[in-house]
Amino acid sequence: MKFLTGESDIKNALIGKSNVVIYGMGEYGKKFFDLCSDYGIKVCSFIDGQCEGSYKGISARMPDELSNSSIFIICSRIHYSDMYNTLSVKGVSSENIYVFLPVESLYLEIKDYERILIEYEKRYVDTMRKTMPLPIIHFQVLFVGHCNLNCKGCKAFSPLSDEWFYDINTFKKDIRRMSEIFDCEAKRISLSGGEPLLHHDIVEAMQITREQFKSAMITIRTNGLLLPKMNESFWNSCRELDIRLLVTKYSINLNYEEIRDKAASYNVTIELHENLASVDMFLNKTLNLKGQCNPIESFLACADANRCITLSEGGKLYTCSTAAKIGAFKKYFKQSIVQSKRDYINIYSEINAKEVFEFLTKPIPMCRYCDVSNRYAWEWGVSRKEISEWT
Repeated sequence: MKFLTGESDIKNALIGKSNVVIYGMGEYGKKFFDLCSDYGIKVCSFIDGQCEGSYKGISARMPDELSNSSIFIICSRIHYSDMYNTLSVKGVSSENIYVFLPVESLYLEIKDYERILIEYEKRYVDTMRKTMPLPIIHFQVLFVGHCNLNCKGCKAFSPLSDEWFYDINTFKKDIRRMSEIFDCEAKRISLSGGEPLLHHDIVEAMQITREQFKSAMITIRTNGLLLPKMNESFWNSCRELDIRLLVTKYSINLNYEEIRDKAASYNVTIELHENLASVDMFLNKTLNLKGQCNPIESFLACADANRCITLSEGGKLYTCSTAAKIGAFKKYFKQSIVQSKRDYINIYSEINAKEVFEFLTKPIPMCRYCDVSNRYAWEWGVSRKEISEWT
């Protein structure tokens, strides 16, 4: 395939030729015609699959009307390969076929390939993240089921949940078992919900977690509403146990700067997360209530897969939070969603860390209920507890 990229290429190939045909009557075809006029090169005709219109007195003809002895200049940045094949099938010699790709077009071509390669690289890295066993565990604890902020389409289904707290004695037992499995090592542990600060034993839970995982980053993920009311014991424990507060910002009447100042006064690390909700947007879960999604495709497309690892009461460890929390949705709307023992791994079974990591890299039956490809952002607001908020 021979390319014409600039003035010298065009002149060397075509000056003195009287049977030049431009294949393609789009932007590139017209540009090439004008260059030929400037260089004193005569163009006999255009051919175009659409065969519509004319340019500067020359009408387009269909490719079937071509003469194999002509010199054909393909003028298309996107379809030149297909057009080249069309001419070859018609019996045109490769010596009589050129492709017009000016330098700026080649630059765009390179940028297109670069964009595609970057996209493939992102997908590859994302797939590897989900399907490769973790080097060290990180997990969140479903510490409280309900919440004091009634968000539309809540990812944790908290507006639909009954009042529920992780039993503190069971929590102590479960955290100890996690510590046994993972040799007291974890990258990050987050107490979440619902709203974890509603739990009366939050300080004891912090102490238990730090006792078992001395070097882990331990966080409390909260909406912040209760922070101005938390007592001195809570704040001192956060500092002494090195517990970080992760506050998700919502479009509500809450003085976040006041909260930040209070945390600073106790020397407690606090992070205010500027996520979609902070700009009045929320990400819909989009459940398929009939469970008709391909579980492998859902798993590979899901941002939560092997990332939002969730420990639920009684030692159930899930690869994502949806599977751990779907019970509230199922009960409230009386849905026949099938929850399986294969959705989680029981930390009290005869398992080791390697087996847990392997389990977390694979789709679970619950994945068939997540229509990941149709998730969308909507305006944040107060939940009316309508099923459409999650489907």
